[in-house]
Amino acid sequence: MSARRRQTDPVALATVGLVAALALPLLVPGLSSEARAFYSDALSSAPLLVLAIVLMQRGRAGVELGERSFWNLLTVSTGFWLVQQLVLGATYSLEDSLPLSLTQDLLYTASYLFVVLALDARPHLRLGAEERRGLAALRRGGAFAFVLGLVVYLLWVPIAADPESYWAGAPSFSLYVVLDGYLVLRLLAARRESTARRWRAAYGWLLASYAAWTVLDAVEGLMWAGTLPDTGSGSPWDLFWFVPLIALVMAARTRTKVFSESSEQPAAARRDSPAPSSGSPLVVLALLVALVHLSVYNLGLFDASMRRAHEWVAFGLLTVLGALVFAYQRALERRNRRLDEERRAALALVEHQALHDPLTNLANRRLFSERAERAIVEASRRRERLALVFVDLDDFKAINDRFGHPAGDEVLRRVGERLAAQVRTSDTVARVGGDEFVVLLTNVHDRETAERLAEKLRRSFDRPFAFAGTELALGASLGVSVFPEDGGDPMRLMAAADAAMYRRKGARPLTREEPADAVGDIDSGGPEAHEPGSARS
Repeated sequence: MSARRRQTDPVALATVGLVAALALPLLVPGLSSEARAFYSDALSSAPLLVLAIVLMQRGRAGVELGERSFWNLLTVSTGFWLVQQLVLGATYSLEDSLPLSLTQDLLYTASYLFVVLALDARPHLRLGAEERRGLAALRRGGAFAFVLGLVVYLLWVPIAADPESYWAGAPSFSLYVVLDGYLVLRLLAARRESTARRWRAAYGWLLASYAAWTVLDAVEGLMWAGTLPDTGSGSPWDLFWFVPLIALVMAARTRTKVFSESSEQPAAARRDSPAPSSGSPLVVLALLVALVHLSVYNLGLFDASMRRAHEWVAFGLLTVLGALVFAYQRALERRNRRLDEERRAALALVEHQALHDPLTNLANRRLFSERAERAIVEASRRRERLALVFVDLDDFKAINDRFGHPAGDEVLRRVGERLAAQVRTSDTVARVGGDEFVVLLTNVHDRETAERLAEKLRRSFDRPFAFAGTELALGASLGVSVFPEDGGDPMRLMAAADAAMYRRKGARPLTREEPADAVGDIDSGGPEAHEPGSARS
C-alpha cells in the first residue's frame, strides 16, 4: 500500500525546534530566579523575532508595490520590537527609571504603528496610484493620529498628573490592550475581504498573533494592577508568550510559501478596492477613542483628577479624526464621480463600437438596419418617399493586390468621407461589406430625385484617391431603390438596390440562395434632408 506523504514545512519544523530550545531555560531547575527573569524578559523573544524578519525579507521577486510595502512595514514593526528587547537586555542591570521605561513603551508603540501602516497598504486588493496616494494617505494619517493620541491619553497624561501611577503598569498595558484589540478588528476585516489563499493565511496568522497578545497583555495588566496574582518573570507562565511569536513567524512564512495555482489569483483578477462609505476606517478609530474614554473611568483605571485632561485629549483627537473623515468622504466622492464618468465613457465607447464600422467609423449593418426601419415607419406616417443607394466599388481588389492592404484601408476611409460629405445630416452612410456601402436618403420627392442624388454620389469618384504620393483611380457602381415602390421593408429595398446596381454593371446579379435573408443581415442606419452636409454615423 502506497500512501502519499505530505511535504514537511522546514520553517515549521525549525520554529518548533527553536521554541523547544528557547523554552528549556524556563523549565530546567538549575537556573536562579534572577537568571530566569533576565532570560525571559530580554533574550527569549529575540531569536523568533530575527527569524520572522528574515522570512519577511525573503519574498519572491517581482511582487507588486502594495505587497512590498506591506512586508517592509511589517519588517520595520518587528525591528522596533527587537530593538526594544535589545534595549531591555542592555539596561537590565540598571535601576528602573521613568525615561528608560518610557523609551521601551514608545518602542513597543512604534511597533504597533507600523503594523497599522502595513495593513493600510492593503496588498490583497488591486489599488490604483490615486488610491494609494490619496485615500491611503488619509487612512494612515488617521492611524498615526490615533496611536499618538492614545500615547498621550494613556501614558503622558497619567505621568504628568502622577509619575508614580506609571509604575502601577495600568497605563502601559491599557495602551497595549487597546492597540491589540484594534489590530484584531483590522485583521478580521482584511481576512474577510481577501480572496487569495496566501493573504487569507497571512492575515489569519497575524490575527492569531494579536488575539493572543490581547489576552496576554490583559492578563499581565491585571497582574500589575494586583487584580490577579503576579507569577513574576521567568515562571512557566512565560511560555505562553511564545504563542504570538510563533504565529508571527508563520505569518512571515506565507511570503515564501508556494500555494497551489488554483488558490492564487492573478493581480488583474483580484477584487478591486472597495470604496468604503463615509470613511469607515477612520470612523472606527473615532468610535474606539470614544469607547476607550468611556471605559477607563468605568473600570477605575485612572483617578478622577485626570478626567479633565483626558476629556481635552479625547476631544482633540476626535476633532482631528472628524476632519479626516470629512476629507476622506470628499475624496471618495471625487473618486466615485471620476469612476462614474469613466464608466459612462466606456459604455458609450462600447456602444459606439458595436454600431459602427471600426475602419471607416461609419454606421455598420446593425445600425443601418435600425435606422432604415425607423425611417420607413416615419415615411409611412408622413406619406413620404425615401431612397436606398447601394454602392459597390469597381476593381477594388486590384488596389489591395498592387499596393497592399494599408492602401486599401486608406481608400475605404476616403470613400466613406466622400460619400458622407455629399449627403445631409439626416441621411445615413454605412459600410455593409468589404467594398460595399449603402446610403439611406430620407424625404425624397420621386425616383428622378433619387437617381440625381445617386449620380452625384457616383461623380464623387471621378477624382482619384491619393496614397503615399500615388493617385489611385477608383470607380463605383450604384443601384437605387425607392420606398414604397420597390419594397416596404429594409430587406426588400436592399435586394432591389442590389439588383439595380448589377443591371448598371451590365451583368446579372450574383446568385444568392435567399436574397431576403442576405438583406436581413443589414445592420446600419438612416438620415433626413438634402443639401450636402455630413451624414449621420
